[in-house]
Amino acid sequence: YTQALDHIKLIEQGYQLYTFDMVHSEREDNPNVSVIEGFTPELKKRYLRKEGETWYAYYDANPYPDDLNTQDNYIEGAKKRITVNAYERDPRARQACIVRHGTTCKGCGFNFEK
Repeated sequence: YTQALDHIKLIEQGYQLYTFDMVHSEREDNPNVSVIEGFTPELKKRYLRKEGETWYAYYDANPYPDDLNTQDNYIEGAKKRITVNAYERDPRARQACIVRHGTTCKGCGFNFEK
């Protein structure tokens, strides 16, 4: 953690950030702790952005292309009401899906139960 804070200070001073993707796995003796199983040996340029008190690393310099990087204060226009439909899920249908398909995402392998 301390090393990460030191790196953030360097980036604020103009250094560039490069990272590599890591492969995580669980520790056998403690499944709540993640360990690094390996990594992809390819450095990728990243950009830091502070949102509130939290730092995020993005692959794009501006993850919100509609945002303006300016110190100018703009006064926004009129109030607009937007109505959307929200549908509540029947808990019995949710349970039936879990029984049939399980709690692991078929696309990425994330286990929602864990």
